[in-house]
Amino acid sequence: WDQAMQEMRHFKAISETIKAKWKVSLLREGLYDFRGCIDDLLYNRSLVGDAILMWQNKMVIHAFRAVDEHAQTQIHYRKTVATFRRRYELRTVLPMIRGWHDWTSEKLERKRVANKAAFKLYSKMISTCLDIWVNIIRDRKLAEREMAAKGSKTLMRIAKRPMVVSFERWKNYSAEQARHRQIVARISYRWRNANVVLTFGNWVTFVDIAIEERLKMLKEAVMDAMRTGEFVSLMRTAKQQRRKYHRANLEDVMKQVLAEEHHQVEAMVQHHGLMNPALLNSFSRAGG
Repeated sequence: WDQAMQEMRHFKAISETIKAKWKVSLLREGLYDFRGCIDDLLYNRSLVGDAILMWQNKMVIHAFRAVDEHAQTQIHYRKTVATFRRRYELRTVLPMIRGWHDWTSEKLERKRVANKAAFKLYSKMISTCLDIWVNIIRDRKLAEREMAAKGSKTLMRIAKRPMVVSFERWKNYSAEQARHRQIVARISYRWRNANVVLTFGNWVTFVDIAIEERLKMLKEAVMDAMRTGEFVSLMRTAKQQRRKYHRANLEDVMKQVLAEEHHQVEAMVQHHGLMNPALLNSFSRAGG
């Protein structure tokens, strides 16, 4: 029973503590709300009071606003006049100041460029020194590997393998670059001489056409001479065509014409002979 009473007293103390804290929190919230309401009421009263004061003293406010605008205008005018007067007083000094400003700007720019160039030179020197140091370390390591592999050919080949691979790649790269340069040079040559090549191609075509026309004219002249038996027009045509482009002279043309007529006659004889046996026998009795 004593233990139960102690637990009850303990629970009662806890509940009273909770109730007291709850009452305090509610009272605090109510005080905060009351304070907010009082602040809002005071703010509204101040707004209403300001509005009433402005309405009561609107003439004075308008007068003060007009005076303030006039004062601001006068201040602006005085500032403008002072600036203009200062510029007028410094009209002889301003060119010197501008020249000094330009000179200092140019000097600063030169200094900046010099510092940048010095920094690049210093960086390049450091990079060169680092490359030399790396090469020295690499050469020393390679020398140590060669000394370690000096007694064995297999180890020497293994040690020299990166160098062989590097030389092979360099050889392939050089060959590829040379081929690329050759292709670029060929394309550039063709591009630069495209008009010349086109002109020579057209000229060759023109020469071929002129030769064909001359050969045709000579053939027609030879055939006319063979039909009529007069060689005056043939000689005149040959003389006119003497200084033009040609691949065959008059004798070659006459041989070609005779050969063509001979083939035509043989074709006609064979054709008519096959079609008419009596005609073929008559040609045979006549000696062909």
